[in-house]
This record gives sequence, structure tokens and C-alpha cells, in this order.
Amino acid sequence: MTIPNTARPGVVYALLVRHHVTGTIGIGYVGQTRQHPRARLEQHQASQPFGDLIVGIHVIEQGMWDDAELDLREMRQIRLLRPWHNIIGNMDNPDRIPPWTAIEARQRREPGWVPPPRTARVRPVVQWTPQRRWAVTQSVLWIVAAAVAGVWTARLPQATVVDALIVAPGVACAVMMFARQQVRAWSRALGRKTRVTA
Repeated sequence: MTIPNTARPGVVYALLVRHHVTGTIGIGYVGQTRQHPRARLEQHQASQPFGDLIVGIHVIEQGMWDDAELDLREMRQIRLLRPWHNIIGNMDNPDRIPPWTAIEARQRREPGWVPPPRTARVRPVVQWTPQRRWAVTQSVLWIVAAAVAGVWTARLPQATVVDALIVAPGVACAVMMFARQQVRAWSRALGRKTRVTA
């Protein structure tokens, strides 16, 4: 479970979008994410009515922030950059494109297009690296060992303690491996180039 007021890696980004009427490229959307920007870009391309007009993504800033700080930074950039497709914090923008207008324009470009269900949000695929496979294998082996030891020690008063001593290292090993992989993934993600093109 994620604690909301805990500082975690975050990104504030802008989508570069081609205007559906003029064809000019500008700031179409400003958002925030704790994913890699490429993953968020692909989600917008798959779900938004302006997804086919996105030409790239630009990371405005990145750092370690809690949820409240990340929200504030996103709102600050929305008010500063005045993107075309944002709603919250952007209602007074005379160049704002309402969602229904964007949907109508997309249906003219692509007859029959409808917005996908919200539950169909694209999620990053978990990659089973050799380290993760090793961690899972070790955990399974430890659990099997605990079960065998439990059978052998079932008649002893300290049987539960013996099982715990056998299971605990395996569980701890798995947790540590997964945690280390997640930290490395975030470090690689936030250390890449700050501009990703579609």
C-alpha cells in the first residue's frame, strides 16, 4: 500500500499535439505520472480523442515529491502553459478545446471511433527478469522446505517456531529482490532522456 504523503519519484510532462483545425503543433495536454513517460504517452495515444494527433512528450520536471506537491506542480504548469485539452485549472483558457469537440473531430478523422471504457486503461507489462524469476524460485523452494520440515517436526512443541524460522528467510529474500528491482527500474526510468518522441 502506498502512503499518500510519502515522497516518491514523479514526473510533470507536456504532450505535444497537432491542432485538429490549424495543424499547428503546440502544448496539448499537461499531466503528471509516476510511470515512465513513454508508458503514459502510449496510454494517452490509446485512450484520448486527440491521441492520434500526439507527436511527442516532453518532461517538464521530475523529482521526489508526495502526492500534494506533485498536484501543485502539475497545476502550476497548466496555468502557465495553457494547454488545449486540460479541463481542471484551465477553464478560463480561451483556446481550450472541450472534450466533446475533440471527440467530434476524431470521429470526422476516424468514423466510428468511440472513447474506450475507463477500465480499459493501458497498464505497463511487468517484465520477468532473471532476478525476479530467481527470487520467486527461491521463495517456492523455501516454502516447500518449510512444508517438509513441518511434517517432520509436527510432534514437537516448537514446530511452529521451526516453520517460521524456515519460511521467514525465503519471504524476506523475495521481498528484498522485488524491492531492489523496483528501485532500479525507477532509477533507470528517471535517468533517461527527458524527451521522448512518439
